[in-house]
Formats: sequence, structure tokens, C-alpha cells
Amino acid sequence: MTDSPTLFDVPDGTVSDDDRDNMGASINHEGMVEAPAQGDTSVEAARRIAPLSGGKRLEVLAAIVHAGHYGLTDEEGQEITGMNQNTYRPRRVELSEGYKDIEGGWVKDSQKRRPTSTGSMAKVWVATNKGWTADIERRRKVAA
Repeated sequence: MTDSPTLFDVPDGTVSDDDRDNMGASINHEGMVEAPAQGDTSVEAARRIAPLSGGKRLEVLAAIVHAGHYGLTDEEGQEITGMNQNTYRPRRVELSEGYKDIEGGWVKDSQKRRPTSTGSMAKVWVATNKGWTADIERRRKVAA
């Protein structure tokens, strides 16, 4: 691995924990947020394959995780994050499909569609277990 920031590094100016809730996740007996059901090795695997750099990708992932099972269209994500379409969509594509040495699979097409402001139907994106795990690990790191 390189010394570049990972998905778990919290850059300044990202969406704060106070701005999110835990939709789709559960709270354990210690009051910690837990991702939807997955194996114990998932967290370690996510750490190993998360060479994501840049706060924008992390902010897009956090917004999609925050939306829970409702998910976000790209237009909704742009509105929530304040990013323009030329910034938001490429980061979401990187999270879903990967880019260079960045593995995808953090978010996926929910197979749902919602109308945009122009009336066109748009894909609704939701976080995968891998995306949930990454966001929860980031929160734990911030809390530590």
C-alpha cells in the first residue's frame, strides 16, 4: 500500500457525523453503529482494498450511506453535497465501478428509478455492505 490517504482518513470539510443518521444500520449493546449483516472478515477486507484518496469521494459515499435504503439519484446527491455534476458524478462512478488502482463496489444501482427535476428517470444509488463498512470504520476512527 502507498502512503496516500485511504477512505478511512477524514479530510477537513466533509459531511459531519451530526449531519447523518444510521438508516439501514443497527446499534449494538455498546451503542456502536454496525453495518448490515456481514462476516467479521469484511472490515479487514475493506481496509485492505480501500485505497481511496480525496475528500470528495468520501463525501459522496457518506451522503449515499446517510440516505440508507432510500438511496440517492446523482441529482439528489449533488444537491445534498453542494457539488456540481462534473464533480459529483465522477466520484460516484469511481465508487461504483472503480478507477485506476481504486476498486469499485462501494455503491450500486438499486434498480429503482426516480424522476429528476426535468422529469427524466434517474438511477437510484445505494451503499453496498462494503460502503457501509467503510463509513462505519471512518466514524469509529473519528470517535477514537
